[in-house]
Amino acid sequence: MERSSQLQRLRAAFFASPLDGLITALLLAALLAGGHALIQWLVFKAQWAVIQVNSTLFAIGRYPLDQQWRLWLLTTLLAGATGLSWGLLRALPRPDRRAVLWPGNDRLAVALLAGLAGLLPLFLQLSSAIALRWWLVTTLLLSCRWLAGRFGAALPAWLRRGWPLIWPFL
Repeated sequence: MERSSQLQRLRAAFFASPLDGLITALLLAALLAGGHALIQWLVFKAQWAVIQVNSTLFAIGRYPLDQQWRLWLLTTLLAGATGLSWGLLRALPRPDRRAVLWPGNDRLAVALLAGLAGLLPLFLQLSSAIALRWWLVTTLLLSCRWLAGRFGAALPAWLRRGWPLIWPFL
């Protein structure tokens, strides 16, 4: 699609009438003001030491120590199912698009997930055990996405259609 046609679509969506233009401008101003205030708070006012001291509490709550494996198992199962669902959705070509293994928005999501998994535990100074678990869960999610995206089209149709039924069981 050409850049000019994309700009025309955006103009038609956000500035179709003077009232639409005013609403767009007001919402953009509110989002910018809110974003600026959030960044000011994050950088200058937030007490990050509280999060660093209570990292285990924030990650798993007050769950009994001998039962925490259940939370990590559920997190791992959810990450795997999410990655497989994401990959299967991308594996099946639609008539209105060509098959691309990693479309642009998927690459952006992967970069965001990898950045969050890699940097957030370091910035929050989470314990190495929790940081490692989050890195492994993120790696599992992205690996399942890749596997299902790469080989999902070769799966039998009944399995692809029935895959969403896994979610109620989780």
